[in-house]
Amino acid sequence: NEALKKMCRENGLVVSGKRYDLVLRLLQSKSGKGGAPKRAAGKVDDEGNFQPKKRAKSMKLPDVEKIKQRTFKKFFPPDSVTDRWSNNKYKYHPTDCVEFANNIMEKEIFEKELFERGEEALAWEIIDALLYRFTVGNVERRREHAAKHRGGMYMMIGGTEISFGRCYYELKHDFLPKIVKAMEATEDKSVLEDMRDTLWDFQTRKLDECRQFNEVYVGGETKSFKDILNNFLPQEAKETN
Repeated sequence: NEALKKMCRENGLVVSGKRYDLVLRLLQSKSGKGGAPKRAAGKVDDEGNFQPKKRAKSMKLPDVEKIKQRTFKKFFPPDSVTDRWSNNKYKYHPTDCVEFANNIMEKEIFEKELFERGEEALAWEIIDALLYRFTVGNVERRREHAAKHRGGMYMMIGGTEISFGRCYYELKHDFLPKIVKAMEATEDKSVLEDMRDTLWDFQTRKLDECRQFNEVYVGGETKSFKDILNNFLPQEAKETN
């Protein structure tokens, strides 16, 4: 089907549907019989190649509650889902979660230009939702599990934490640089101050687990995220309060 889809793209035709649909569109396009094929939006460039029309970027303000729900569903799917996972899927689920968080920040914060539009508080609400789940995990399930076994011995429940063990590259080159970018873009320092506890909890409970987790690639070099965070929100002030 990929070869047929490629031919459809080259002819400016829609690429969705089954093999039959793709073949039919190509035949209709070549023969002119059987009705006009469904064409994709776009135009032919000077070299004769079809260029699909790019979708207009949505600037609708993000719904934080929906992002929280999506994040929880992505990070902590139900047992009915995880029971079907392969060992490899389990192994790289935390990496998928970091990439998910990267995409959320890129699409919902930076592409929608929240900082430029004066929506700094909204941007940080989204970041707060992501950092909260990375930091505390599925705390609701752990509490529920502990309540059921109150007064007796019980095993700690698994699958309620996001381990960064295999996420070093994604943290260093994507996730943490976006956090730094957000801190640098925040003009209202009171908004950043409101994030003090969230950011430092994330630092101490997750990034301090391993020296490598604290590395961030910004400005063409590797720096310490903790040092950058301390520059924006000095830890001494946190300890004094």
